[in-house]
Amino acid sequence: MEPEQQAVIRFKCPSCGQSLEAAEDMSGMLVECPNRECHRRLRIPESKKRKPPESPSSSPASLKHTKPSIPEGGSKNRSVLVITTLIGVCLMVAVFLVSYIAHRPSSVGRSTSAMPAKAAGKGAAVQRVSTNASTQIAKKNKAQSVISDKEIERMNRMIEGDQKQQQEMGKQELEKWKEIAQVGDSEALFHLGECYAHGKGVKNDKEIARFYFEKSAKAGYAPAMYTLAGMESNEQAAAACYYVAGLMFAKQGDEEGLQGAWDACMALTGMGADEYAAQLYVLLTGEEQSAVQYVSMGTGWLCEGGYIVTCYHVVSEYTNITVKSQYVAETPVRVVAADPENDLVLLKADGDRSPGTELPLAASTPKLGQKVHTYGFPHIDVMGKSLKYTDGAISSLQGMEDDPRHFQISVAIQSGNSGGPLLNENEEVVGVVASKLRTDIMIQATGDFTQNVNYAVKVKYLRALLDSVNPSERTNVSTSQRAVAGASVERSVVIVLAH
Repeated sequence: MEPEQQAVIRFKCPSCGQSLEAAEDMSGMLVECPNRECHRRLRIPESKKRKPPESPSSSPASLKHTKPSIPEGGSKNRSVLVITTLIGVCLMVAVFLVSYIAHRPSSVGRSTSAMPAKAAGKGAAVQRVSTNASTQIAKKNKAQSVISDKEIERMNRMIEGDQKQQQEMGKQELEKWKEIAQVGDSEALFHLGECYAHGKGVKNDKEIARFYFEKSAKAGYAPAMYTLAGMESNEQAAAACYYVAGLMFAKQGDEEGLQGAWDACMALTGMGADEYAAQLYVLLTGEEQSAVQYVSMGTGWLCEGGYIVTCYHVVSEYTNITVKSQYVAETPVRVVAADPENDLVLLKADGDRSPGTELPLAASTPKLGQKVHTYGFPHIDVMGKSLKYTDGAISSLQGMEDDPRHFQISVAIQSGNSGGPLLNENEEVVGVVASKLRTDIMIQATGDFTQNVNYAVKVKYLRALLDSVNPSERTNVSTSQRAVAGASVERSVVIVLAH
């Protein structure tokens, strides 16, 4: 019996124009273009001819064994269709398997040997069609992230446990030191300050910590004074605290503590700490510190009559005195008149030479709160030899213990400012910068930390000294050499060196 021939569908690849043929019953299926340079996947179009009605004699059995007719010269096309069909089926199976494995929760870390036999048999097809590697990498990273999260959570629990344990120990330590501190024990007060400073068993509070450190230091506990020095933001106050701590360590025979205080002062050299360091060095070694030069330095300025004004304590113990500035070469001077009680001295250059221009003296007394300023040469060994300016106000019309000879001023001064002119806003001299309230003495006396409490001798006491000088000592300075109000004072202020 001759098999019934089926209709053939002919179509072309829209990309390369390759002609293709397929049996009519394959319409709607996907095939791949046989052109090696194309390989586009195509869907076989529907047949435009209507199928003839099936004959009654046709049976499923007969249709099952019926083979499609092969057009003349179409054997090659048939092979291509079969291959592309198989490839398409394999691809669909592979995609299904990969999707199935990726979405199964129990499949993480599962080997191919553990798969069912049917799935394992498809493994070769999965490897032949490039497997979705990005999906596998994502799964691996997800597994690692889950492990990392668990590890982090475990570590956090351990840290929280340690913190709770430390907090509990801190509370016990706090209660212990509180009980001992009630009787005024200096060491217990210090440890109470440590608890508040570092949050041991209590909330961190620097102010309360400082309170206990100060009480401990007043009770004579040297480490408390040393700790207070480290809390000071002002280096001048810090140096004074380290010095007092060094004295306390020396008194207690603690050489290691004394060494630490000296090291701290050396680190602050240039802010008044060099003098403290020199004294601690003597306590530490029994000999003078060779690095410290015992040369007195201060500030001076030219006033009427060609005299140079400075403080008496700058030159009182020395015989060789010179003055200099960036405008004046180093010039020898001598003492003309001195007032040790008011800490004033008048110097004069040899001959009729005048090393600068005169500054005018103010005719009126400044008021409380009035703005004032000074020029000077503090710590020239560290801060340099250029002129320095600082300003402030008249804090009080009397000095320490209401001394009527002095103004209390808030102008910042350092060692080397002694003797400098205190000027009003018109650049007129209202006083002579003389001293500062020593922080180390106040700490030992009261336990208090004073800042910017400085003093200047009132200009009327300078006038009295000028009036006492023999007129023959006066130098007739030309009007061009006198500094007028508001003029620059840079040429009037000099460095005073005594050795």
